[in-house]
Amino acid sequence: MSNSRAEQLSVLPFEQIDDWNQVIRQRFLATAAIAKTVNFRAIAFGDLELLFKLYDVLCFDNLFKRTMAGKVSFSFSPRMTSAGAKVMVFKNGLYRLTVSSHLLYQGFKENAPPVTVNGVVCTDRLAVLQRLVEHEMIHLYEFSLFGNSSCKQKRFKEIALAKFGHPETTHRLVTVRQRALTELNMRIGDKVTFEFDGKQVSGFINRITKRATVLVLHPKGTLRDRQGNRYRRYYVPLRDLTKQA
Repeated sequence: MSNSRAEQLSVLPFEQIDDWNQVIRQRFLATAAIAKTVNFRAIAFGDLELLFKLYDVLCFDNLFKRTMAGKVSFSFSPRMTSAGAKVMVFKNGLYRLTVSSHLLYQGFKENAPPVTVNGVVCTDRLAVLQRLVEHEMIHLYEFSLFGNSSCKQKRFKEIALAKFGHPETTHRLVTVRQRALTELNMRIGDKVTFEFDGKQVSGFINRITKRATVLVLHPKGTLRDRQGNRYRRYYVPLRDLTKQA
């Protein structure tokens, strides 16, 4: 961080990270419009913006209020199935911070595996949201001061570790694929059966997102493999599948 503009960011000593993290959690839960518990089941756009502003005040000395006021919007996406969050940069100088509501609600269910975000094990849904927002705010910080940002670069990793104690810069949230493996012992390539129009249909799992994509041999199928076999594609909820031995 040799660029002099980086000096605008005051870095807290590592031992104080937990202290201000708890302050942000307490203020958020006391002020949020909808997300009133650490494992909230609903959240508003305004709650996400509130969390952003709390971090701006306590951790960034109001940098974003001074440099990006009115330029950052907030949203949740049920369609993001791999990345936990992202910042979109528009040509008109505006930004959008989007969190995957789909992945956010995958964690903290019965028998679910631990949720790790940016190398930090999270014990509740609010902690996940905090780690995601912290990560995306570093992107915005770099965009504000340097005009570019990459979590693969040394500068980003140094800021993430010094500012938030993130030993990693990847979003390892519980994915549908992980839940399928942990809870149902199903993975891509497994042979499965399911009911369709009152009949039992057999195929194999080709993809797992919110549902499983199952390919079924059929002489009139539109999909072909290298051997010339034809398949029809079915989208099936994971719990409606039976794994074949």
